[in-house]
Amino acid sequence: MADAAATNVLQHGGAGGALIAWSDNTGVSLEVVDAAGALTEAHLSIEPGHSVSNDVSDGVGLWLIQRLCDEVSLEDAAGSARLRLRRPTQATAS
Repeated sequence: MADAAATNVLQHGGAGGALIAWSDNTGVSLEVVDAAGALTEAHLSIEPGHSVSNDVSDGVGLWLIQRLCDEVSLEDAAGSARLRLRRPTQATAS
């Protein structure tokens, strides 16, 4: 999940970025910052094999991320985009 999100920022973002990860008792969270702000809500809605623009296509990474994570949000802040992902840890049987 983290590698797909980070790869998307590096390949399609056009500038630097950051990946912040943390966990707690209930799950794992990732925050991917696209410093160029190129990631948009439109990228989250495309199906694999389709494109949003001439330079962004495929969409498999973000499509898959949305199916693996319980929470996916995108915030546009000060010219950058911040993708937040959350996946709960699975309960272990006792």
